[in-house]
Amino acid sequence: MPYRKKDYWDNYYIGKDTRSIDKNDGWLEKYRHLFHCDSSVLDLGCGAGSNIDALLKMCKKVSAADFSAPALDLLVQKYTLGTISTHCFDMRDKFPFPDVYFDVVIADLAIHYFNSLETQHILSEIKRILTPHGTLLARVHSIKNIPQLHTPTAETGLVIANGYQRKYFTLIEIENFLTEWDIQVLEENSIYRFEKVKEIIEFAAVKR
Repeated sequence: MPYRKKDYWDNYYIGKDTRSIDKNDGWLEKYRHLFHCDSSVLDLGCGAGSNIDALLKMCKKVSAADFSAPALDLLVQKYTLGTISTHCFDMRDKFPFPDVYFDVVIADLAIHYFNSLETQHILSEIKRILTPHGTLLARVHSIKNIPQLHTPTAETGLVIANGYQRKYFTLIEIENFLTEWDIQVLEENSIYRFEKVKEIIEFAAVKR
C-alpha cells in the first residue's frame, strides 16, 4: 500500500523558500498558556516550518522534525545555527529522542498518513518523549474532507488518493486513539492550507 511519497514532498520543497509556502494561521495562539520561555518543544512533521516563528516567540528550545531533507534545508537557511535543531526521520520508526524530553509536541497536519497500527505507534512515541503532563497539540484531516476521487481500503477513512495513502478521522476515532490521554480540546474546524480549504479535527491531549 502506498505511503506518503517521499519524493513528492522532496520535490515540493526543492527550490522554494519559506516565504512562499506553509503560512501560519495563528492556531497556536490559543495555547500560549502552555508555553514558557524554557519549554522544550518539538514540531513533528514540520515541513518548511509554518509554526516555527510562532513557537520561537513563546519559547527558546524548538526542535523541528520531518522526513523530507529539503524541507529541513529550508529551515536551516532561514534560522541561525542554535535557534532551532532539525531532525530527519520517518515517524514509523523509533523517534531519535530520549524519554521525557519535550514539554510540548506539535503535529500539524502531519500524522494522518498512517494506518491505525502506525498511528498507535506514533502516539506511543510521542507519549514516551513527553515530560509528565506534557501536551500534544495536533490537527488531522476530518472525514468531512475525504476527496471525491479515492480508492478505499479495508480501514475506515484510510484511502488512496493522488497515488498515496491518507487517513481521514472522525471525532470518535480520535477519542479512541486517546483513551490513555487527558483530552483538553477536541473540535472540528475549517482552515485554509496549501491553497485549499480543509476540514480538520484539532485536539490537545495531556500525557497521563
